[in-house]
Amino acid sequence: MKITYLQLLFGLLLCCCSLSSQAQISIAQTKVEENLERSEIKIFPNPAMDRFQISLPSIKVKYITINNIIGKQIRKVYANPNKFYNVDDLKKGVYIIRIFDHNEELVKALRLSKA
Repeated sequence: MKITYLQLLFGLLLCCCSLSSQAQISIAQTKVEENLERSEIKIFPNPAMDRFQISLPSIKVKYITINNIIGKQIRKVYANPNKFYNVDDLKKGVYIIRIFDHNEELVKALRLSKA
């Protein structure tokens, strides 16, 4: 039985599509798990008076940035073991806390009110 060039290409295409769909399912499951972990990240107390804490399920944080409401970075703080961050010197208002992992990728951005 002779296999033509088109039949061979069609077979390869089918093989790649089935592998691709399995890979997409795996990637989708990973994204759902990451999103669930990210949704569990909380800042408290909010509003904060002098400091706040970040609760993280299992994400390793490298640093956080504190940005004003228009996005200008006010401060960059490397992660500390107790996960408390001092904001007593900031003016009252709303700030954006951006959390970065060890790959320096943004994990989540949260709003913090300073009382």
